[in-house]
Amino acid sequence: GVLWDTAGHFNAFSLSPYNDKILFALEGFLYKTTDGGLTKYVVDTIPSNSYRNNFLFYDKDTNYIYRTDYYYLQDHGVNKLLVSNNSGEAYSWQIKLTSTLPMYLSVDYAVASSVYLATGKYIYHSTDFGNTFSLIQTFDRNLVGIYKKPASSKLYAAAYNTLYEIDGSAINIIKQIPIDPEIFKFDPIDIGNKWIYKS
Repeated sequence: GVLWDTAGHFNAFSLSPYNDKILFALEGFLYKTTDGGLTKYVVDTIPSNSYRNNFLFYDKDTNYIYRTDYYYLQDHGVNKLLVSNNSGEAYSWQIKLTSTLPMYLSVDYAVASSVYLATGKYIYHSTDFGNTFSLIQTFDRNLVGIYKKPASSKLYAAAYNTLYEIDGSAINIIKQIPIDPEIFKFDPIDIGNKWIYKS
């Protein structure tokens, strides 16, 4: 770290865990470099007006990469799971799943083809690179994230104020943050109540 050389002007957000010369950037489109940032090319070949997610998930099988994007449609938005079966190259991305709710991903870095997906109150598991999913758990509130612990049977899921540990069919709450009572100070809302906002 004493001496540094400029490798290139590349707005990298993701580095391949299998090759430190392969990075991805978001600059309106998804770009890839295979020479550490000296050159780059567009690999985002699914045209749309979408909000790009700054996370890529790399499968143990080094060819597969997963990502989610939020797409704007005419009068609503939709979240999509995209999977590349060719290291993120152009024309290799395929839409595998859609949801009106946000999607959260985690891969099992110890097992090839194993990817977990949470959307709404549900957690799904795929053992075939995201081609098909099976429901493995349902919660009573929407989830905001998941994480699969590598080389373990444990999966972690987070709701707004609760962190769960899932091990097979057993679910344990490992952290719960009390809800701020200030949130409820206006409840119950009665007919005739008014909120006025001036700017």
